[in-house]
Amino acid sequence: MNGFPSVIELYRAAERPEVIDNRFSYEGDGSDRLRGALASCEQLDARFGRFEDDPHWVNGHVDFSWALGSNDFGAFYLSVEDFIRRCESLHRGVVPDNFYVASLDYLFTAQSLSDDSTNDDPDHFLHSPSEIQKIHSLCRLIRLLGNLSLAGSLVAEAGRASHLVFVKPASAGVAPTTVEIVTWIEPRMLSYNAPNLKVLTDLLGKGESGRVRNEEYRAVFRLAIATIGAEEVAASSRFAWLVQKWDRVLARFSYDVECLVDRLSFEGLKREILDAELTFVGRVSTSVVDNATKFLGIPLSLVALAAVLSSDSISSDVVVCLGALLVSLVVGGVARAVGYQLDSTASAFDGVLQSLRMRANEVGEVAGTIKQLETTFLDRLTFARRAVATFHVLAWIPPCIGTALIAWKFPPGWFGSVGAVLAQWLGY
Repeated sequence: MNGFPSVIELYRAAERPEVIDNRFSYEGDGSDRLRGALASCEQLDARFGRFEDDPHWVNGHVDFSWALGSNDFGAFYLSVEDFIRRCESLHRGVVPDNFYVASLDYLFTAQSLSDDSTNDDPDHFLHSPSEIQKIHSLCRLIRLLGNLSLAGSLVAEAGRASHLVFVKPASAGVAPTTVEIVTWIEPRMLSYNAPNLKVLTDLLGKGESGRVRNEEYRAVFRLAIATIGAEEVAASSRFAWLVQKWDRVLARFSYDVECLVDRLSFEGLKREILDAELTFVGRVSTSVVDNATKFLGIPLSLVALAAVLSSDSISSDVVVCLGALLVSLVVGGVARAVGYQLDSTASAFDGVLQSLRMRANEVGEVAGTIKQLETTFLDRLTFARRAVATFHVLAWIPPCIGTALIAWKFPPGWFGSVGAVLAQWLGY
């Protein structure tokens, strides 16, 4: 049972007298409220305090003196400044379970929490005085920084503040800087704006550890703290400096995260460009190489011309020319199919190229790489189309020449008549 609220009820029923040397006394009318509070305190364990002078009743008047306890079961503070100065756990980020601040007439007990809440829950302090809310916010910040620190808290002893370590990496010839932060809470810090801890809380949440890039984001936040904290020379004053400049810490973190995301996007875009080059340029080359064996029929057709020249039989020559024509038809069909394949590859490449350009800046390294990719692809595509067109033309040369040779060797009857008409028309 928590008896600390009974002690505070006694103090309030006694009209909140002055506390001297951790004691308060009362002499005056004994109200029913005071009588009930006295009865409750008489049953309390000594760890919550004790009567230094037992209640003495005379004609409805009472006088007594109560010695306050000061331990984990309940601590009494005269003011917010007294609370910050004497409560050692605050400087390690721990809000005590039972305490009372007389200047605010504010009582906090662990028993007042709901079953599914703890004194780490910021929502529990929404209706507390603003000073208490800020103290609780500073304690949360200390705990979060302890989780983010490279070595955690180097000092976690009773009576001492946490010592946190962050490192500012080397840059531009400057050696790495170790930034030590001693988390002393000072009364003047209550005049600062309460730090916005949503980003840091989300970053260090239990469900965030396995997320992609989360460790990199934590490292970026460490860098932001080290960079801003290094501006303050004294380690004992750095925590106050960070709280005062917390908006700058968040702004630096946001900027560095944008740079990180841009770098990741840049590297991803470059990988996509390389993949596109391997894919589409490779397809163009493969379209020609894979069908190269089919174009080997062209030399066979050229050999057929020699057979036509050496033959004296028109039937044999016609058969050879028909074979050359068949080869030409096959090669022509292959060439047409390769042309369609190149057209499809070019269309797909245009779509990918447009997508890459939409995601890249108009100028810069990526834009130059995309332009180089387009130039390379178009050069390979033009070469492939010219090669296929050349093969297509070469395939039809043997049957055409073979037909001309047959006509020359075995001219038909009408051939002489046509020759005579031409000679007459030319004047021979």
